[in-house]
Amino acid sequence: MDENLIGNALKFVVDRQPVVRLTSELRGDEVALGVLDNGIGIDPDYAEQIFLPFKRLHGRREYAGTGIGLAICRKAVERYRGRIWVESELGKGAHFRFVLSRVLDDKPPARLAGDFDE
Repeated sequence: MDENLIGNALKFVVDRQPVVRLTSELRGDEVALGVLDNGIGIDPDYAEQIFLPFKRLHGRREYAGTGIGLAICRKAVERYRGRIWVESELGKGAHFRFVLSRVLDDKPPARLAGDFDE
């Protein structure tokens, strides 16, 4: 997951030195992890859309990629009963954050719509 988020942070920086920070915050029984960058940012109107499969905000000629990476991140986080979101403004970088439980339990990961049978 961090590989995808860091890769995106580096990909979406233009005309300046990229700055990428990994963030963490303890919140009771949860931990919030994130990737903060100084890239092109995202219009808040698209903050949910970017996590859908094959949804791209830019053409393939502008930025390489399939549009599946953030959807995979969301699926992985939700499988472990977490949540993922982005805090951003266009032109002001982005902070992709996800929250997971710090408490280990014996429950198997959640089955989500679209999971393959094992």
